[in-house]
Amino acid sequence: MSTAHIAPYQSSRASVADSRFDTGETSGRGFTYATRGADHGTQAARQCGVKGITMSNTFKLTIPAGHKLQPCASKEEHRFNAMPHVLALRAGEQSYLVASDGRVLAMLPVQVDGEIDKPTLLPAAACNGNGKPTTLDVNGEVRRTTGKKTDLHALPAPDAGASWRYPGFGHVFPVRSELSGYTAIRLDVNKLANIAGAVSADGCVTLLLAPVDDKEGAVIKPIAVIGQSGDGQAGIGMLVPLCATQDNKANIDGARDYFATHAEHMPRESMSWDGAAVAQTE
Repeated sequence: MSTAHIAPYQSSRASVADSRFDTGETSGRGFTYATRGADHGTQAARQCGVKGITMSNTFKLTIPAGHKLQPCASKEEHRFNAMPHVLALRAGEQSYLVASDGRVLAMLPVQVDGEIDKPTLLPAAACNGNGKPTTLDVNGEVRRTTGKKTDLHALPAPDAGASWRYPGFGHVFPVRSELSGYTAIRLDVNKLANIAGAVSADGCVTLLLAPVDDKEGAVIKPIAVIGQSGDGQAGIGMLVPLCATQDNKANIDGARDYFATHAEHMPRESMSWDGAAVAQTE
């Protein structure tokens, strides 16, 4: 079985270029962040146990039914060239799958049998749950089982002498103290997609939100939707937001706490793996 040794951890805290989580295109079109203090990245990396990316972990994880990470992985060339893959890692007491293309970032908590002792790259095509829970058995390759169907996927690996990099994405998330100032709104994304298809030729819409209802703690009035066609506006519409049952404000506060708890241990420094550091073991 092919076993990958861990490349030395490469810090990017001192580099402005490496503190950008974007697509390498126009500034502001992707995630961009700056470090929050000189020692913050190192501390977060220690919490996460990050020392580099490996392709040789042995573990089994379960992707809950209905979750699909592949669409969030990058489909374009990116200066962080490991982003077409899904990153599996352990942060704090929880394991996660992470996918991003520089404009969207998805992080899914997963149950793991074994331990993800180092961040591991997985093929994006293997990380779709479809309509049933999906089990990934990682041991030199990825064996994906959904229901009674099992298929095999090769673990991604760079050529000898090449290296792959995945960005530190912890700075993309707002810190806990900032979340209270974020406007809360709950949407049925399927209905948003329906109205976007009706009023916009290219799937881009502008949403106008009513002020937050202080009692509810969220936007509860219908949302104005303006479609786009080329450089101008197209159709318009209205979308009714979802309202939680019982105490909506308590649910929103609970959602903020859930978000902060899962985001606070994410790595702030980029991770790297050197394809030249591959050893063949029995």
